[in-house]
Amino acid sequence: MDSKVLIRLVKKDLLQRVWFKIDRLVSEVENSTRTQFGERITGNHSWFSGASTGGEDIQLSSLIRIFEQISTHTEKDIRFEDIFTEEILHRAKLLNYLSATKEENSYLHEIIGNYMNTFKEIKTSLAPLYREEKLGDANLQLGYEKLAEILEEMESGNLG
Repeated sequence: MDSKVLIRLVKKDLLQRVWFKIDRLVSEVENSTRTQFGERITGNHSWFSGASTGGEDIQLSSLIRIFEQISTHTEKDIRFEDIFTEEILHRAKLLNYLSATKEENSYLHEIIGNYMNTFKEIKTSLAPLYREEKLGDANLQLGYEKLAEILEEMESGNLG
């Protein structure tokens, strides 16, 4: 397992969770499909749906435009906590840790063990994308398999 791949898996999970929260808010917009919502934001009917489904790492200006549209059409003030829950901030903290520490690949088993519950959740969250081969590329697919293998070894006590 390569640390860069592990970082990408955590980031993929983080973005997927943020998009899930955004989608829930968008679903509250009456008489609006995801296509119509994307059309109002960018003029491109498929933008929102594609970005959401693909778990894109969008620009901050796009996020602000999404929030503006939700607020305008639901008369709901969006709070930071509506999107950035403790769970999501915990993922961001893990992502920061992995990115900042520049740990040797040999320490990744230990890191995964220290954050075992979080990595189990990430594995579960990314499983549908893995099965559909939509994690992004072959390296992420292989990284997911390795993460699953490491977690299985840790749970069975056969880490070696």
